[in-house]
Amino acid sequence: MRPLRVLHLPGNIRWIMDAIIDGQQDAGIEAKKFLITSRGIDNPESESFDYVPVRQPGRKLKGFPFYIPHLIKFLYRYIRAVLWADVIHWQYSFRFWPEHSKMRKLDFAILSLFRKPAIAQFHGLDFMRNYDWAQENPWWLEAFSPELFEEFEKLGQVTQRDFAAANFVLAMGHGMLPAVLPENEEKSFLLERTMDVASLEPSVDDSLSKDKIVIMHGPSSPQKKGTKYVLAAIEEISKARDIDFVLLQDMSRSEVIEELGKADIVVEQLLCGDYGLASVEAMARGCAVVANVCPSLQESYPSDLPIVSATPDTVKDTILDLIDNPERRIDLAYRGHEYAMRVHSIERTRIEILKAYRKAAVNRGRKQVIKRIDALLANLQAAA
Repeated sequence: MRPLRVLHLPGNIRWIMDAIIDGQQDAGIEAKKFLITSRGIDNPESESFDYVPVRQPGRKLKGFPFYIPHLIKFLYRYIRAVLWADVIHWQYSFRFWPEHSKMRKLDFAILSLFRKPAIAQFHGLDFMRNYDWAQENPWWLEAFSPELFEEFEKLGQVTQRDFAAANFVLAMGHGMLPAVLPENEEKSFLLERTMDVASLEPSVDDSLSKDKIVIMHGPSSPQKKGTKYVLAAIEEISKARDIDFVLLQDMSRSEVIEELGKADIVVEQLLCGDYGLASVEAMARGCAVVANVCPSLQESYPSDLPIVSATPDTVKDTILDLIDNPERRIDLAYRGHEYAMRVHSIERTRIEILKAYRKAAVNRGRKQVIKRIDALLANLQAAA
């Protein structure tokens, strides 16, 4: 029996995709990527990308002499990659064509035409129902401007509708499951975010009498992460405690990972209501993590989730408590790494990913693909 072939696309944040591919190849799966964006790549000039031809709305025939050849070339490369694969693993809700384009559903239509089992793995809040979310977490309203809030609400509805209609398995962590519409629940699958945790060795300073506590905050988007509240809290804390504060900005991911090894406390975000990949990285590196996690999500996560939840109102006291209670801070650091390994590592999630593939193959009635997946699952579960 030949190996299972998995095509990963379209390539949003590449280091997530690479971790999954490396883990799958270690398990005997043939996995490759189809890249259309350089996001998340430290050295994009070293990679090969497929150009997606996009025409702006309202341009009518203008640009067709250049558009049509690019479109044909892209579709040829895409269809060739799809035909090679047994399973399609879509990363994020990132699409080939924007939501206003008449081509928007073509990428999914091709998958359906060739009856390819497909999952979409969401790593963030890709189709969060913003207005419902804001009822429990009022800080969510501050994460976006009113215009963006409305736009994301509409995009979220389009995203979920399109993926579900194309018979994708909607794979996501605890934080996104509440956003799945009732009619799509049968297509949802619990799959936590994946990371190469084993490569991120913990660096815990377990001294109970450390001279200075190092606190870090690395906002990818200061407005969404509530950075102004973090800075205000740090300003007050620095008057009462001897601390070092580091704002991680304008750094590559490798530089951020190295800096995290020097931190005692990492504040990820105070508005979003769920922890993100930055928290997983910090836990993997052995840091005590502070993030805004809504009560309903805290109940849905494993009971030993080692993240201290805080809001703009409580972040100052939360950080002070971790500074003044080194035993608790150090315990969180050690438990955080263990949790990241158990819940988010590729060694753990690749089994769940295969189960999601199996569900997608059953949906498409692909018996040979199911046999290949079952053989892989038997081997991995026996070795676990």
